[in-house]
Amino acid sequence: MATNRYFNVMNPVKGKDGKTRFNRMGVAFLNEGTTDPETGEVTEAKAFMSLKLDAFPRNGELVLFAPKPGEDDGSAD
Repeated sequence: MATNRYFNVMNPVKGKDGKTRFNRMGVAFLNEGTTDPETGEVTEAKAFMSLKLDAFPRNGELVLFAPKPGEDDGSAD
């Protein structure tokens, strides 16, 4: 069966106090194959990630975090 997990895409920014804070930049979806709706078999076994960014990081750095339990991906279906 195909798995569609998502991760929060965050940008680490160091504050004046030396602490790192994370700004949400978007969401990344992990796609592990495609499921045939008739047979339920995985027809494509290659895994890939899709990134949906709301903004681009100025420092060029992105970090992915698994969502907290019960957290919605924020996408409007």
